[in-house]
Amino acid sequence: MAYFTKETTTCAFVPDWSEKQYLAAADYAIQQSNRYGITGIKDADASEAVVKAYHALNTQKGLNANVATAIRISGQAHKHLFDPAEIIRISQTYATPRLKTNYLKIYVDGVPTSGHTAAMLNPYADADAHDPHALGMLVVPEDELKRVVLEFDKAGYGLKMHTAGDRAIRLALDAIEAARQANGKPGTMHELAHAEFISAQDLPRFGSLNAAADFSPYIWYPSPLIDAIRKSVGDRADQMFPARTLLDQHATIIAGSDWPSGVKDNNPWPAIEALLTRADPHGQRAGQTLNPEQAIKLEEALRIFTQAGAKAIGREEQTGTLEVGKSADIIVLDRDLFTVPTADISDTEVLLTIFQGRPVHTATPAKR
Repeated sequence: MAYFTKETTTCAFVPDWSEKQYLAAADYAIQQSNRYGITGIKDADASEAVVKAYHALNTQKGLNANVATAIRISGQAHKHLFDPAEIIRISQTYATPRLKTNYLKIYVDGVPTSGHTAAMLNPYADADAHDPHALGMLVVPEDELKRVVLEFDKAGYGLKMHTAGDRAIRLALDAIEAARQANGKPGTMHELAHAEFISAQDLPRFGSLNAAADFSPYIWYPSPLIDAIRKSVGDRADQMFPARTLLDQHATIIAGSDWPSGVKDNNPWPAIEALLTRADPHGQRAGQTLNPEQAIKLEEALRIFTQAGAKAIGREEQTGTLEVGKSADIIVLDRDLFTVPTADISDTEVLLTIFQGRPVHTATPAKR
C-alpha cells in the first residue's frame, strides 16, 4: 500500500559494515516495511554496498517489495564525485525487474538550524552582521548542479536532491527547468527532498516541471526540531511544508520517512495523521500545530502514500491503485480510516500485507 523513502548514512570514523550485515539490514528494512503495510521503498542515499545488498537479497530469497535505490553521487565519503561512468556501472550491474537503480541522490544544501547550512534567499534570523553563512551554504555550485541534472536527466535517471532552504530549492528547480528545455518535457520525475521552505514564486514550478516535493511528514510537526528551526529562521517557520498550496497547484507530493536517521521506524500512520492535523501524532505537544492552514484531506494523504509513491519508484503502471491488470498489492487494516476519529489514525495496525498476491506480513495475535 504505502510507499516511502528511507535514508542510510555512513561515517568515515567507524568501520564499514560487512556484506553480511548489509544483507541483514536490507532484509530487515523490507520486513519492517511490510509490517506497516509498505510494499515499495526507495533507499534515498544508497552507496554501492547498499545497492549490492538489495540485489543479493533478491537473488537469495527474493524481494517482498518493489525497491528503488537513489545512488549517492555527492558527499565527502564518495570518492567518485559526479563520475558518470562509475554511477552507470553501479546502476547497470545491480538492476533487476524488482530492483530499480536509475535514481540518484545529490545534496544541494544542509539543514535550516543554528549551523546555517541550508541555503536561504534571505539571511537567517539569528545571524549576526559578521556571519559569513548568513544565507547558508551550497554543497554543490550552481553551474555544477545544472551540469549534473542536465546530463543524468538526458540519460533517463531520476534525481533526488536534498534541498531544505528556499535558495537551494530555486537552484534545483532552475536546473530541472534547464534540463526540460534541453532534453524535452515532461521527462523523468525529479524530487526535491525535505523542501521545507519554498518561495511563493517557485510553488507553481513543481507541477509545470514534473518535480515532486519529497516532504517528511514523519517529522514535520511541533517538536524540539521545529523549535530549533524556528529559532534560526524566525517567522519563516510559518511557511514550512506547504502541502495544501502545492496540491492546489497540481504538484506531486511524496513522503519521505528519514528512517532510520531521524525516526525510530517507518510506520506511516502517524505521518498520515500529521498531514491531516499538522499536530504531533504522538501527543507530546497538545494544542500546538504547524501551519494548520496547510492541512490536507485523508484521501489526499493516502494518494501521497500510494499513487504518488508508486510514481516515485517508477511503478505507476504496475501498482499504486487497485485496477484490473495491476499488481495485487493490498493491505488489511484494523480500522476504517474514514470513520474513526482523526486522532486514532496514528494507532492503525496492519493485519495483513499482500504483495503481488502473496501474503508477506500477517499480524500475530499479540500485535492485534
